[in-house]
Amino acid sequence: MNNKVKVTIAGKNYVLNTDETERYTRMLAGKLDKDLAQVMQSDETIGLTDSVILTALDYLDQYKKASDDADNLRGQLTTYIDDSNKLSSKLEAAQKELKKQQQLTQQEVAKAVESKDAQIKELNELLESARQKAKELENQIGFMSLKEKLENGKK
Repeated sequence: MNNKVKVTIAGKNYVLNTDETERYTRMLAGKLDKDLAQVMQSDETIGLTDSVILTALDYLDQYKKASDDADNLRGQLTTYIDDSNKLSSKLEAAQKELKKQQQLTQQEVAKAVESKDAQIKELNELLESARQKAKELENQIGFMSLKEKLENGKK
């Protein structure tokens, strides 16, 4: 996408061939034109060549600082990614340990429930046995009572 863009910089017209959009190219040319005009207005003895050199130095300074900042940000990002990966590994290990502990807890609960079920079964058997003995005692008491009545009736 090769665009031909007409711009004016420091009063001179240029036709630029660029892959960038016309809007972007005009924005850059406008900034350069404004910056050159500012340098020339700051000192009327400065000519176009000197203002271009001073503006270029300013742009190089900005570029260098931006590049250093980008390098620092890349370094920080790399550190953050490394930290994130370490934390992800720790989280994964913690999740595995939690799952293991949950399985152990479930096994312990299942054993406890099984033990309590066995105790309940045992108590139910004892209760049933006690009921049978109580019936036997009732029958014996009833039998003894009947026997006593019969003996009293004979006397």
